[in-house]
Amino acid sequence: EQEVAKMADPGFDAAVVTSVSSIRETPKSTGRVLLAVKRGDFLSLVGREGTDNWFQVVDEKTGIEGWIDGNAFVAKFTTNTITGPALVESGKAASTATTATVVISNMEEKTTLSIRVNGTLYKIPPKSTKTLALAPGKMTYYGWSPGIRPATGSSMLERGKQYDWSFKINR
Repeated sequence: EQEVAKMADPGFDAAVVTSVSSIRETPKSTGRVLLAVKRGDFLSLVGREGTDNWFQVVDEKTGIEGWIDGNAFVAKFTTNTITGPALVESGKAASTATTATVVISNMEEKTTLSIRVNGTLYKIPPKSTKTLALAPGKMTYYGWSPGIRPATGSSMLERGKQYDWSFKINR
């Protein structure tokens, strides 16, 4: 724990594995194993709150998302969150719409974008777009790709407006 406390702020909430464990499909010891992890492995915490001491994580190397027992890691919370790209209002609007439209573009050549928007997971293949109709108000997100540190954040959406959101990994 002392070594984790001394670590530089990674820009996202991290979990450093302290004992051999597994990332599981569900927050239960009986959940299907998605990935074995070992002491020293570095995971991204999707949220600071757990479910019955199980925490949602993403393995940065593989992009696998799942759940890990809270007793198997030490958390390193960030004070300087890495945020994703800004939403850009496109100017297209439908005054009769009851939702906001968000057009997500993955500009990468080979990397699939995984993004949780208001809790729902979307997988956006390389060089493609996904259009979402979302309730007006606060939109929260958590996005990642294999080998890339996650980005989190939130934006306010207005009813009837369209927003364009493009992702390109800066290496």
